[in-house]
Amino acid sequence: MTDRILSGLRCIGTECRKRIITRQFLFVAIFILTIEYGMTRGVIQFIQDYDLKINFSMAPHFFSIFLFVTYYGFIVCYMFSDAPFMNRSEVYKVVREGRIRWLLSKVVAIIVQSIALTAFSFLGGILVFLPNVDFSNKWGEVVYTMAYSSDMIIGYNTVGVAVAPIIERYTPIQAFIFSFFMTSLITTLIGLLIFAVSLYSNRVVALMVGLGLANMQLVLNYFPNLMWCYYCSPYTWIMIGAYGVRSFMGTYYPRLPYCLCMSFAIIAALLVLIFLKARKMEFHWYKED
Repeated sequence: MTDRILSGLRCIGTECRKRIITRQFLFVAIFILTIEYGMTRGVIQFIQDYDLKINFSMAPHFFSIFLFVTYYGFIVCYMFSDAPFMNRSEVYKVVREGRIRWLLSKVVAIIVQSIALTAFSFLGGILVFLPNVDFSNKWGEVVYTMAYSSDMIIGYNTVGVAVAPIIERYTPIQAFIFSFFMTSLITTLIGLLIFAVSLYSNRVVALMVGLGLANMQLVLNYFPNLMWCYYCSPYTWIMIGAYGVRSFMGTYYPRLPYCLCMSFAIIAALLVLIFLKARKMEFHWYKED
């Protein structure tokens, strides 16, 4: 029994390393760091011109901006674009390890990969501002200026990097931890969704579903009157600065209890569907590395 448990843990560990230590993940990390730097060039110039420091907890603000969340959605789709993660060696692994153990290693790897991507995204929100970073638990004058002053936005060509509701509701540490949790949760949800759809259909359909959810954020950015879409788009649930906020149309964004309940319910349903399908399906390998 102990040998089987150890063997299963080794299988999971190997799969996690294989999913993270790859050129694909390296490209994803570089791409998201580039986006964060491009968004904040004006802010970087501002704090350098006036010799100021900016709070370390800027990633929660990034993840409350529609355009950034859309880019992040495309990145997540690319990261899981090889679902259902099958090649010639994987077929042999299914036979050797068993379907359940193989499937469990894939699910755990998706969770770990989602957390790793989130961690790098939040770390990038610190790296782009180095060395002018303040690690205190107070937002500071730079963040307040970005959130409440339009003069700096115009003068330094920023994109409204700071979101006022986050400042009003959370301390920097609270925002960092809570946003990290929600981003990891939704990234895991999308990864499991792409994996499940690829098992029931094929890789192309799975990517179309993932890209469709990412594009929904872009649509909502230009057509904010489609408020019902906010309740159907998991990427909207990442935006902690929007929970329960009243829009200019007079309607409200989803509240936190709704976002949490829906996320966990969908993840649970996806796990059931994945395990039911994998127990009886015929595996086909794809010609890839």
